[in-house]
Amino acid sequence: MNTIRDLKRLFPESRFEHFSYVHNGPPSYHANKLWLARFWQFYAWATPASMGQGLHVFIRKR
Repeated sequence: MNTIRDLKRLFPESRFEHFSYVHNGPPSYHANKLWLARFWQFYAWATPASMGQGLHVFIRKR
């Protein structure tokens, strides 16, 4: 259950409402080095949304 596609397969939309999303927050693990923080910002921008940092899952039974 690491992707929205997996969630929709395991919790069919005919029986569940999906409000899940992927979110990239600000870089927090950069050891107070500006260049490393900029690298993580670029990485988050350059990668597809499906590879985001956090998958927030909200599913409601119909």
